[in-house]
Amino acid sequence: MTGRQRILATLRHEEPDRVPIAPRVWAWLMAEHGAQDLGTHLRAFPDLDQMYPVEDGTLNLLDVFPEHYDLPGVRVEQRKSQQGDFVAVERTFHTPTGKLSDRILVPPNGREFGVTPNPVRTEHLVKGPDDLAALRYILAPVNTRYDFLADLRRQMGERGVVMVVVRCALDHNAGHARDVADLMVDYYDNRPFFDELIDLFHRRSMAQIKAALEGGAEFIFGTWYFASLSAGWSPAIFAEVFVPLIREHVELTHRYGACYDYYDDGRLDASMELADLHVAQPVKAGADPRRRPGKSHLRRRIVHHIGRNLLESVKLVDLLERERRRRRDSDAPHDAKFVRPLRRDDEKHHHEKNEAEEDVSEHGQ
Repeated sequence: MTGRQRILATLRHEEPDRVPIAPRVWAWLMAEHGAQDLGTHLRAFPDLDQMYPVEDGTLNLLDVFPEHYDLPGVRVEQRKSQQGDFVAVERTFHTPTGKLSDRILVPPNGREFGVTPNPVRTEHLVKGPDDLAALRYILAPVNTRYDFLADLRRQMGERGVVMVVVRCALDHNAGHARDVADLMVDYYDNRPFFDELIDLFHRRSMAQIKAALEGGAEFIFGTWYFASLSAGWSPAIFAEVFVPLIREHVELTHRYGACYDYYDDGRLDASMELADLHVAQPVKAGADPRRRPGKSHLRRRIVHHIGRNLLESVKLVDLLERERRRRRDSDAPHDAKFVRPLRRDDEKHHHEKNEAEEDVSEHGQ
């Protein structure tokens, strides 16, 4: 079987010649090879089955800070300054319906910050309901040109599949316009505001999926980590607010005959049970890959990846272990990019994080 055949057979719950091995390793490739494009994936991992995600092409000004802005009817003031290791970006958007401002600290790549570290938002654009009208003016049009997909599919060949990334209403969207912790409070204190902000970005994500599918996408890679149980949302809120949105994503994707890859950072067993979806799950070591899901209520088909988006990681773990041994035995000094031991402050943060998660689990709705 080719990688593509193996992946598609597994999603159909058919028996492949072996378990598909499709790790999500872009950060490792950036650290080791300085790039994570499809060509680098194919060269670095010739034996793996590729499930390659590519951005949908829609500009997201909540996530990027260009030197020039092209927003009709909007005047933008932007100032960048160096503040220690960080670049501070301060922006003010003057729209026909009001003014929005935010402040972001952008860390450098590498060193203790890691590969492509997340910016730190010290001021969010959306402070309350009065900002929603202005927010609409800074949302760029949804991309509808997907000529690039044909080139990627030719490059991929039978090695695997190409997936178009579409983020949910919260991921890098409402959750960057407004702090997720504030959104959790908004659910209780100002539900109409909460619903309007989520709906604004959900409708946008649906338009992105539709454009990608009409542009020839066979797979949608949907991210939901800001909206997940692992982010701190209670099971009750997840089931009430986000499950219907997940279903809308999946059902739209399936109407076009495509597959939907649900991505989250953890607690997926509980999420999928609440979503009541038909799941093609990663195979655990020692399990029979031919076994179909046993729960009768799992009706719709969706694919997701646990942890780091692995269908099976045995070969990858072996490769990384061999690399670790090579570095250990090498005369060259260790560059600390591969593994960094926990420091005392890391251990304290890890302990506090676990306590916080337990508290949310105990006291969440």
